[in-house]
Parts: sequence; structure tokens; C-alpha cells
Amino acid sequence: MNYLITIPFLFDTSLWLPIIIVGALIVLTLPFVIVLSIKSRKLRGSAFYKNTKNKEGAQAIVDALGGKENVCNVIPNGFSRLSVELVDTELINREKLKELGVTNIIVMSQKVILVIENQANEYASSLDDSLSQQDDSSDSNKE
Repeated sequence: MNYLITIPFLFDTSLWLPIIIVGALIVLTLPFVIVLSIKSRKLRGSAFYKNTKNKEGAQAIVDALGGKENVCNVIPNGFSRLSVELVDTELINREKLKELGVTNIIVMSQKVILVIENQANEYASSLDDSLSQQDDSSDSNKE
């Protein structure tokens, strides 16, 4: 009745040193990899966030979507997506949207989904504010 299960590499002392070295390398490099991946994620998402926090940035996004006349409605769709209803999807400047921090653009007939890095509700409110300010300024120009 021998219940002891022998695992060869535990008792072979010639393999202990490589196992310890590999384990130490993993333990030492893993935190750096995690920190770098978190930082790169923040940097990718932050461009869109910074651009929606100021009037010029929100205006640039509206312009990349084809202008105020082309945007019908802006709706947050989940945590990382922003749905935009457009009059004409051909007017979208995809390159400009990518520069502004949009990671992916999905076009479905008159609806465009902008895939962004989190906080879609804040982006929607910034774009709505920008569109309403443009409406106010165009109304005051008509008078």
C-alpha cells in the first residue's frame, strides 16, 4: 500500500534550477506586462475621451461624421459603443474618426456604431451638447 505518488521532476535535483529560473522570470516580468497593457489601453481610449471633453473636439467628431446636418441622433449603446443615426453614411471620414480615438466603425444602413474605450454615456452627452450648441448658434445667426 504505497500511496506516495512519485513525480520524477520533484526528486530529480538537476531540473530544479531551470524550473526556479523560469518561474522567477515569469514572476518578475508578469507585472511589467500587465502594467504596460493597462497603460496602452488607457492611451487608446483617452484620445476620444479628451476630444469629447472640449467643444473643438466634439465639433471635430461631428465634422468627421459628416457635419451637424448629417447627424440625426446620438445614443449610447452599452458601455463601449455609441450609436449614431445619420442621414448619409457616405459622408463619414473614417480616418479622422480613427485619429480621434474610435477603435472600430460599424455601418448599418443609416446607423453607425462607433466602438470606443468605455464611457459611451459621457461621449453621447458631449456630442449632444455640441449639436445643441450648434443649433443655438445657427438659430441666433438667422435672427
